[in-house]
Amino acid sequence: MLPALLLLVGTGLDFGLAIYARSQVAAAVREGARLGAVVWQDPGGDQQVRGHTLMEAGRPPRAQLGEVQVSYPDGRVRGGRVQVSLSCSYRPALPPLAVATRGVPCSGTATMRLE
Repeated sequence: MLPALLLLVGTGLDFGLAIYARSQVAAAVREGARLGAVVWQDPGGDQQVRGHTLMEAGRPPRAQLGEVQVSYPDGRVRGGRVQVSLSCSYRPALPPLAVATRGVPCSGTATMRLE
């Protein structure tokens, strides 16, 4: 009975950490897109957005962050859009879950209109 209860509690904690990682990434790309909507004309604006997004994401537990992608689907024109994406993969801590899933995606994308 106790091992099943511990597995259930551990699964709940793992699920909570995965949701936390996804939430952190979503908030970080939203903030990056917000910055990108303002600094899109600056020569180093894309680098600022990448750095700010990674700073906002921090280091979610057991999550591996990828590269920040900054794109302008409508071109760099006033009224266009900036899209910021960050790839992320959460590695479960419990061995049965880690073997079964090979990582849970926790990536995020945000789009804002250029000002």
